[in-house]
Amino acid sequence: MTIPKGEGSPWNPDSASVLTSRGGEGLSAAGACYPEIDRLKTALCQTRRFQSLVENSRDVIYETDASGHFTFLNPAAEKVTGFAPQQLLGRHYLELIREDFRREARRFYDRQFVKELPDTVFEFPLLARDGREIWIEQHVQIVRENGRITGFQAVARDISRRKSVENELLSYKRNLEGIVKARTREWRLANEALEREIGETRALEAALRWSESHLNAFIQSSPDAIIETNEARILLDCNPAFEQLFGYGREEVLHKPARFLYASKEDYRSFGERVYPDILETGYWRGEWEFRRKDGTLIPTELVAFRVPDQEGSSQHFMSILRDITDRKGAERGLQKAVNLTRQIIQSLSAILIAVDRGNRVMFWNLQAEKEFGFGGLEAQGRCLTQLPLSWDMQAMEQAIDRCRQETRSLYLEKVRFRQVDGKGGFLGISLHPVFGEEFNGLGVLIHGFNVTHRLLLERQLAQAQRLESIGSLAAGIAHEINTPAQYVGDNTRFVQEAFQNLQQIFAKYSQLAAAVKQVGDPQPLLEELEEARQRFDLDYLLDEIPRAVDQTLEGVDRIRTIVKSIKDFAHPGSREKTLVDLNKAIENTVMVSRNEWKYVAELRTELDPQLPLVPAISGEINQVILNLIVNAAQAIAGPGKAPGRAQGRITLRTRQEGRWVELEIQDTGAGIPESIRAKIFDPFFTTKEVGRGTGQGLAICHTIVVDKHQGAISFDSEVDRGTVFRVRLPLEEQRK
Repeated sequence: MTIPKGEGSPWNPDSASVLTSRGGEGLSAAGACYPEIDRLKTALCQTRRFQSLVENSRDVIYETDASGHFTFLNPAAEKVTGFAPQQLLGRHYLELIREDFRREARRFYDRQFVKELPDTVFEFPLLARDGREIWIEQHVQIVRENGRITGFQAVARDISRRKSVENELLSYKRNLEGIVKARTREWRLANEALEREIGETRALEAALRWSESHLNAFIQSSPDAIIETNEARILLDCNPAFEQLFGYGREEVLHKPARFLYASKEDYRSFGERVYPDILETGYWRGEWEFRRKDGTLIPTELVAFRVPDQEGSSQHFMSILRDITDRKGAERGLQKAVNLTRQIIQSLSAILIAVDRGNRVMFWNLQAEKEFGFGGLEAQGRCLTQLPLSWDMQAMEQAIDRCRQETRSLYLEKVRFRQVDGKGGFLGISLHPVFGEEFNGLGVLIHGFNVTHRLLLERQLAQAQRLESIGSLAAGIAHEINTPAQYVGDNTRFVQEAFQNLQQIFAKYSQLAAAVKQVGDPQPLLEELEEARQRFDLDYLLDEIPRAVDQTLEGVDRIRTIVKSIKDFAHPGSREKTLVDLNKAIENTVMVSRNEWKYVAELRTELDPQLPLVPAISGEINQVILNLIVNAAQAIAGPGKAPGRAQGRITLRTRQEGRWVELEIQDTGAGIPESIRAKIFDPFFTTKEVGRGTGQGLAICHTIVVDKHQGAISFDSEVDRGTVFRVRLPLEEQRK
């Protein structure tokens, strides 16, 4: 978990945005989530304040991973070390520590890591970029995630000046002790060196006075509060920084017990029980303690206390250096709040977030993953994905994760089958992203997913509705196409009916004639009646026209059957998975269904490659693309207000194979597409048609089906007043996403 890093960071509150689905489908949902959005805005504002506090801190605030490599530094790092934060990211902290001090530093923080000490203080010499040696004092706290140590957070301050003061004090102490011992030894050696010793003593006194004045100047100018007390904790002296920090004048505190500086009587007693014994035993104590100002407010300080022994080595006086760490404490709290807020935001996301290391062991498992799979992060933490009772397509996921690592790029799996907590089947849309870092043992993978079951169901329903809508919009034309053959089927049937009645009368006369001949009667009258009937009913015409009427009737029935079959093939939803599709047959069916859309405005030609291979596609959706492009071409030729009798245009459909692609070309002789709107042609709801004639979805649907669902391509060339050519390219092999 990293801290927000300001400009250019991978997590920046200023770059946060509310994602909505394309075409505005998410607007109604967003309207129902205003309270949640307000909460997130408030959280983001708090994060900005915490970020500002970290970035404007005069102390260096940084973070490392568990192995000690820098993962974040605030701008103060450059002021102190001379290195820009970007120059230090990824480097180990020991590289900045003076070489002879590195072993001690490593031993100190290894002890913190092993013993899991929550907070430690450490001083060390650091080498700045320009070669200067800078003494740094830093507070380091352990960072945990899910009970596991994931790194360190630290606040560091340049204490070179204070070190100089301490060194002066220690130097003064050592010089004084050495001089006194030397003088004592000289007095014991010989009395004859008295004059020389007196001279040396005077020089020593002068040096001592200079040292005292020099030390006093350091104390008086120190930005940290410095006080001197005796064993009874009576204040003997203080510097101006003390007056400024605590609000007391020097004369108000001198020769008074120091208990009024403590937060309470219990705190004063606790200090005496905990701190003074350590100072008496080791001569030095360092830590944090809270004191009270004159106005009653509490102030957190970083305290360094040490003995100032007399010549005999007895503990008479104590020096204490106090530094106000209010800002640092605020920064630490802000940092922790920012980390907690970030964790809460991630946990509140409605997306599945799972991080795995190089061995596919789970490093992170958020609440949404728990909801979708039915078990929590504690159960999943540290276990391999294959060992978890995950109900998704494990083989497909393992292959995709391996590809993500091998190709070091993000991948997207559109539909991963899984079983939902309620036992019903469903689909996940999953993105895989490579993640680099030592905590992932080199190269991990972030699995980011959504339950898209409901969305896919809606898409399927929408696709079927769009197909039925297309059939509905073509219904009048289809009815007209069926009506024409049905009309001459009916006319021919009525003609055959009437002709058959006439033939019955003629055949009745023949029957009478045959009966008369058998009785050897006079057949002449019957022959005359028969001839009259033959001429009246035009028997030769009937014998010639009846076969033609039957042929036309059968032809009409076949045409009706063809139209109905084309409608059935076009309207049938088919499989939702890709199958091998005969593109030429799909074009012929769609041309038949859409005939009434183009026959009054254009001549339609097809130039289909008879050797065209089958294409892996979703047949119903490819039919929709062909229909939309044919209707679009017909409307482009018709144009607004087309006058009857105007010369017809031409629509040409071509298919051909181009390498491992199949190409469909739809060319029209319409008005063409103006240059100013060509970039918007595939935008949802964009249309140039008058109100009520177009929804602006036709070409947008074509783009979605061809590009997103079939990994193909759709493009066009257009010339104003000459026409437009749309080209659809579909791969002959499944494309890897």
